[in-house]
Amino acid sequence: MKIHYYISVLFFLGFLMIPLTGITQESTDQQLGGKVIVDPSKKEEIHRYMGYERLLPKYLSLPYDVNMNTNIRGAFIDIGYLFLMFFPIILLTGIRGKWSRIGISLLLFIFLLFSIPTGYGAFNNISVFDIQAHLDSKLASTNFSVAPLVFFKLKITQIFSAIYIPIDRLIAPITGEGDFITLPTIFLLFVLLFMLIETRFKFSDQPKKTLVYLSMCYSFLWLVLGAGIVWYGILFTALGFILMSLYLFKSKHTSQWFSNAFLVFSFLWIIMAFSSRLSNYSTPNNTLQAKNAISQAALIYGTGAYNKQQIMGISFPKYKVAIDEINKEPSALVYRVGTFMNYFISENNARVLEDNQLGFFNSLSNTFQNKQQLTAAFKANKYKFFVIDLNTASIDLTPDKSLTSKYKKLIDFVQNNPNIRLIVTDSTIKNGKVEKQGNFAVFKII
Repeated sequence: MKIHYYISVLFFLGFLMIPLTGITQESTDQQLGGKVIVDPSKKEEIHRYMGYERLLPKYLSLPYDVNMNTNIRGAFIDIGYLFLMFFPIILLTGIRGKWSRIGISLLLFIFLLFSIPTGYGAFNNISVFDIQAHLDSKLASTNFSVAPLVFFKLKITQIFSAIYIPIDRLIAPITGEGDFITLPTIFLLFVLLFMLIETRFKFSDQPKKTLVYLSMCYSFLWLVLGAGIVWYGILFTALGFILMSLYLFKSKHTSQWFSNAFLVFSFLWIIMAFSSRLSNYSTPNNTLQAKNAISQAALIYGTGAYNKQQIMGISFPKYKVAIDEINKEPSALVYRVGTFMNYFISENNARVLEDNQLGFFNSLSNTFQNKQQLTAAFKANKYKFFVIDLNTASIDLTPDKSLTSKYKKLIDFVQNNPNIRLIVTDSTIKNGKVEKQGNFAVFKII
């Protein structure tokens, strides 16, 4: 047993844990299970990638959530199913010894037990306690003969949910939005995995061993610091595929059918990803929509036929009116919520306040509770323009809809305010009512 490896790993991870304990344990008291205060802006922006379940199941289920896109869905964060499918199988086939395999199987079962119910709840935007009723409704309308795979999926989710709900109630007193057990648990799991790999895998050369330990350390850092954001762990994606390929094609313990299965599923994943990327457009309903599938403005600008201002008018209709108004007063400050109009504002590094999650506005509006006082506060601090993304609340996945609430308060403030005038918006407004919501609105304090 090479004890110096374990000492090095423990020292590295233990040293890392000191600052990490201060990140997630921002409690109002030092008692276990005390009320934890999480900054609303962090909760609305960063936590939406991780999910909003309790902290312990949130971290334990994070690899599943990232692979299955349960929290944030979209092609830009889809890494495919290969890790979730082949990594557990490699662990089971690569680690020798009856008790070691039993231990790995138990850990994988716990992983699925936490992941499947919480993932289903996050995907359907419901509490874990509402899952059973939701599943009953789905099963009542799902015919086995018509959709057998969907039926089996719902049944398996129902079983795992029934086992998990008592566990969720059991851990409720010791974990919530923050706790004192999650990071130590993650730390211990990684130490156990390091020890299993060191004792059970027989590395043939030093480079392979270095690659394995680098991947383990990187995945640990991503898990505790990456907040579930895929591109923070992009290096692991490459390292993971390299390691799986090395094991599958060079290990003497790997059967031929297993290697062939990996090749087949990898090929299918590449084809599906390529097809998805090429078809990343909605089906056009008319000739105009078909033309707009390609940005004509960019092509025209490349030919030199139109200048910058003309192209801006084509690409961002009505933006120029707002930008010209803002840039006429270079000393006036700009309050911005979302939008990419910041790019066009002169001296935007010095005069634009970005408040995408409305934390600043919420604090100010709690201090100045009527429109006149709040407007005067902005004016006294030389803020004259409000540039607002009208889709700000669309990213709100919080259970209490805190971002939506703040956004409604902002819109109420700028509308029907005698001291604030609408400069321009791409929304369609008729008789003072919004018929079709656009993407932005720019207001000015008068």
